[in-house]
Amino acid sequence: GSVLDPDQIVLSGGTPLLEIPANTLGAGESYTLTLQTALASQAPVTCSLELAIPNSPLQAVIAGGNRRVSRTGTVQLEGGGSQDPDLPACSAASSPPRDAAACIAALVFSWQCATLSTLGPQACRYKDFRPVQLSSM
Repeated sequence: GSVLDPDQIVLSGGTPLLEIPANTLGAGESYTLTLQTALASQAPVTCSLELAIPNSPLQAVIAGGNRRVSRTGTVQLEGGGSQDPDLPACSAASSPPRDAAACIAALVFSWQCATLSTLGPQACRYKDFRPVQLSSM
């Protein structure tokens, strides 16, 4: 497991409350949280809790372009809204707020094209039957 920074422990209202700010714990990590309490006249009592932080799934987003275009029309789609929610820069709860450029820089984009036919998906081809090669802009 990982070690928490003691400066990030908050006690409030006379009742011990452990508050761990958003994006402090690492995705895919496991932690052991331990509470020790005692009265001045008695030995301390300890309680532990195992905490696992799962990896969140990537979020792929495609924006832009009409879904129906003419054969001679250009289609432009944009995947910049995609993100890894486990990256602090991509989190809506992060401080400073979400950094779209950092989110995009952390991802690798790969586009594919397939035609829908009665035979199932087929690779997109030009009129001369060469396969369409897609590139990112």
